[in-house]
Amino acid sequence: MTSSESLRKTTITFFSTEIDSVQIDNGHTEEDSLQLCDFSHYMFKVFVYIRDRVAYLGVCAMDNLQFCRLKAYIKKQHLKIILLLKISNAVFNFQCPDQSQWKHRANAYCDSFNSYFCLYDRNEKNFTEFCRESPDFETPGYKLLVACSFQGTLDGDSCDHDFYQPFKFLSSGNSRCVHKTSYCNEEGQVVYSNGTVENDILCRCDYTKGYDFIIRPKHPRSCVPSEEDCSCYHKRCSAGYILPPGMLGKSV
Repeated sequence: MTSSESLRKTTITFFSTEIDSVQIDNGHTEEDSLQLCDFSHYMFKVFVYIRDRVAYLGVCAMDNLQFCRLKAYIKKQHLKIILLLKISNAVFNFQCPDQSQWKHRANAYCDSFNSYFCLYDRNEKNFTEFCRESPDFETPGYKLLVACSFQGTLDGDSCDHDFYQPFKFLSSGNSRCVHKTSYCNEEGQVVYSNGTVENDILCRCDYTKGYDFIIRPKHPRSCVPSEEDCSCYHKRCSAGYILPPGMLGKSV
């Protein structure tokens, strides 16, 4: 068997087995779609290799009929691969692994937990993963992102408005600021102080409506929801009186 005939049989067998096994339906999960995206990119690389290999062998390496059949088959499968790429890329944006899957993904992708990076790319406007020799860090209140895709330059950027970072940001295991800002939306709660990129929001009980803390917080007038129980209850006052702020947490 000549090299061209072997290539043709291997090509058709490979594409028939691998590509035709992919089924597109409306019931697949996001994890399935991410696998589909990885698979379609992989198959596209395979196609490029085979296309270039056929071009290298040339028409003289096999008769015209065989060559035309192979070109037609590859073209058909190429269109199918492009369709898979468009569907997987348009519908599902890549997301970094969560904490429970980070170590597994890092070892699979970079063979090292500390070498794996998954950060937001400012120019491409999506998350991207890559490997580096050593981890990186950023100061509290900031996260790392990719500032230049071509050079792989990293830059610091402040946390998103609903996240905060009280300690230095580490690239190992993190793609965004660690803590999500709390809310002061339980019964009787109002905002005492808006949070910052380094600290959580502060809540207080609405004393003007007779609410007081069930459990007295560290600070008599405010409470940190991520660290304390900031629940409020309604305390009855005499007619015409309100609960003064200095009396919060005290019996009246």
